[in-house]
Amino acid sequence: MATRTDFFINGFGISRQVLLSNLPLYLGPDAICRSYSHQGRDGYLISAPRQLTDAQLADLRAMSARWEADIAERRGDTGVYGVNRPENLSDNTYSPRSYNYLSRQ
Repeated sequence: MATRTDFFINGFGISRQVLLSNLPLYLGPDAICRSYSHQGRDGYLISAPRQLTDAQLADLRAMSARWEADIAERRGDTGVYGVNRPENLSDNTYSPRSYNYLSRQ
């Protein structure tokens, strides 16, 4: 029986769909992935016989960027707000705090 190792990867720039579809190709069919937060960073906790290499992580990020661009093109988005891109919240004109829920009747 092969030993399994658990490791965390930062989720910035890696889409969940891309990771889940390519993880068995990189680490074998027994690899398990789940969303996880480690020291305030969102990412993925992976359990597999071996770790991902830097080249594989770079490939996942490149595939995620292509996949997100394709999804945005299909939706007709301008690409301003993306799944794995930080948003500048100061530019938003609406925020949940600016709306008074109690005044609504």
